[in-house]
Amino acid sequence: DFVSTYLAGLQGWSTAESRTDMVERIVAGGFPEMLTRAEVKSRGRWLDDYAARLVRRDAAELSRTSTSNLEAVLKLLAANQAGEVVNAQLARHVGVTESVIGGYLSLLESLYLIKRIPAWSRSLMNRRIKKAKCVVVDSGLCSRLNRLGAADYVSPLGVNHLGPALEGFVASELLRQATWSATEFTVSHYRESGRVEVDLVLELPGGRAIGVEVKATASPTARQFQGLRLLSQRLGESWAGGILFYLGTRVLPFGEGLLAVPVPALWADRA
Repeated sequence: DFVSTYLAGLQGWSTAESRTDMVERIVAGGFPEMLTRAEVKSRGRWLDDYAARLVRRDAAELSRTSTSNLEAVLKLLAANQAGEVVNAQLARHVGVTESVIGGYLSLLESLYLIKRIPAWSRSLMNRRIKKAKCVVVDSGLCSRLNRLGAADYVSPLGVNHLGPALEGFVASELLRQATWSATEFTVSHYRESGRVEVDLVLELPGGRAIGVEVKATASPTARQFQGLRLLSQRLGESWAGGILFYLGTRVLPFGEGLLAVPVPALWADRA
């Protein structure tokens, strides 16, 4: 698992996977059925059918819910992949009350379509009341809901879409690994007033934490580590290091326990 590998040391690690390879991973997603289908249209139809089957059939069996509204909420969450969930905003767009939105989110989570990522804070109360982030857990399904393919992500205008898609991809993989990792950890995100943000916080036993940023770049800069540096100051002795996942091929040191790490390192111990 990645966290155990990271704690043991990643310096010197490299990969042959390119930016294009990673985009293909995002678009393909993780469903085994998708990996056997080479034709793009066939993949798209399968994903459409899968989402429709869960929302219209399984959701109807679980709850007396408007499937059209539920479908609308899922598409809005996909459009805001890895963004904070604002129930009032979702309610306004769908035309329902905020309390109904809460039920929709719980239902989508029970169907394993989305996963909410709580805010990190030393205060357990703040973890409860601060806004959670949300990811559509399969990157292929998220891409399909947004009608984005590999060509869209690699186009000159596609970087605005690729960033959230990549963050959702990394977050979903870490959430999966948290269920079986040899090193126990939880996944949250960090945001405070003044716009200090860190995409993900991996909290280890004893309160130590690893900060994680995700950037759709092949050339990380020191400025992109600003949020991680500020979080390290907040955490003090509880700081266990900072990672910036990026679309490059080598692990790069940025000082002060900070590393730029290629996204494929998520599977480093399986290479």
